[in-house]
Amino acid sequence: FLASGSVVNFNNGNVTVTHSAAALTINTSSKLQFHSAKGSIHASADGQLDIDADDEIEINSAKIDIDATGNGSDAIVIEATAGGIDVLASGAAAGEDIDIIATGSSVNITSTESDADAIYLRSTGGGINVDAALKLDVDTDGAVEIDSVGLSIDNAGVAANITSTTDGAAEDFTISLAGATDSSLILSSSGTAADALQ
Repeated sequence: FLASGSVVNFNNGNVTVTHSAAALTINTSSKLQFHSAKGSIHASADGQLDIDADDEIEINSAKIDIDATGNGSDAIVIEATAGGIDVLASGAAAGEDIDIIATGSSVNITSTESDADAIYLRSTGGGINVDAALKLDVDTDGAVEIDSVGLSIDNAGVAANITSTTDGAAEDFTISLAGATDSSLILSSSGTAADALQ
């Protein structure tokens, strides 16, 4: 038995373990090491805990809860300097989703890759729903392409405009119906004014 406040010195004081109320403290310059120097736990600064591994850190639990009380832009940082980042959820029951929720702040997804599919949203079994309370803004320096079996644009309550601004020759605005089928191009208006369709 070691009494409260006891100190154990290893290698003539190289590593010091001190017992205090409900705690064992390793001196600030030392770390708890497993197998070899490739896996360790230590505090590199007061109030900072570092878990280091050369190969992999694996956490297995029924539930993992990460809470950050910091109020800066980097309260939680997940960074991979040489590989990818995968977030996977394999549960099929109700509520076993991947939810990204920002309360009072924004959700920003940014990619600096120059490929055409730098940001790729894919649903292999269902649809993709984009719901905005205020405005949906699509801004691109390139073309906007929509390929679909069916296309429906419904607007209610405010005026709707489709505008193409030209600054050169042959910049035409074309509405076409392709395919040699018994189909029609229909422009209709239910307005009651004399210029209901212009």
